[in-house]
Amino acid sequence: MKPCWLFAGALLSLPLLAATPEPLYQLQWDSQGLTVQVQSQGCTQPEDLQWQRRTGAKGEWQLTLLRRHADRCKRRPFLLSVHRSWSELGMQGEWQTQPLQILNPLRVASDYLLSAPAGGLPAFKPKTQ
Repeated sequence: MKPCWLFAGALLSLPLLAATPEPLYQLQWDSQGLTVQVQSQGCTQPEDLQWQRRTGAKGEWQLTLLRRHADRCKRRPFLLSVHRSWSELGMQGEWQTQPLQILNPLRVASDYLLSAPAGGLPAFKPKTQ
């Protein structure tokens, strides 16, 4: 029995998450590329997120944003904008003509989630009584 429990524990502690789509709080695209907002607790880096592209049954492109590493920081969650150019997504020159599906779930941000300001995140200051 012990080897089974150790094995199960080892699986649960892997830093690479199962390939599940990352919830998106905003999705925006233009001629420069695709920008999405995801939830972060302070440790999410753009490299932690990976776009997976495949071709659907009808020839459409299907994009899914996957989180490669969990954000284990303890600060208050906020929304982080992540941009990828069409060339980084392997879609340069074809994004206007090729049908595209985003397979991630969409979520509505509550007042609890804050967008990170353009100049970076403010330092965390605990309340004093």
